[in-house]
Amino acid sequence: MAMSTKAENRVRRWREQRWLLDTVVSQVGVEFDQARIAYTAGVAGPEALAEFRMTAMRVRKINDIDREFAAAAARTCRIGTDQLRSRPIVPNVGRVFGE
Repeated sequence: MAMSTKAENRVRRWREQRWLLDTVVSQVGVEFDQARIAYTAGVAGPEALAEFRMTAMRVRKINDIDREFAAAAARTCRIGTDQLRSRPIVPNVGRVFGE
C-alpha cells in the first residue's frame, strides 16, 4: 500500500529535520517543549519522580526515549515482582504466580 503524497512529505520532513530535534533533546532534555515528567510521574507517586528524572537524563536523542523508559519500566516491574514473590502482602498471593 503506497503512502499518500501528504504522508510522504511528512515522513521526508521528519527524516530531514530529526537532527534538529536530536540537538535540542541533547542540549535541553526531554522536556524541551513541556513538562511531561512531572504530570506523568504524578500518578505513580512522588517516589517515582526521581526515577523518571534519572531516566530522562540518560536520553540523548529522540530515538532514546522509548528505549530508556521501557528499560526503567522493566526494572521497576522486576523489583515489584520480586517483592511480591519474596513476601506477599495479601494472603495466598502465591497462587497468582503458580506457586
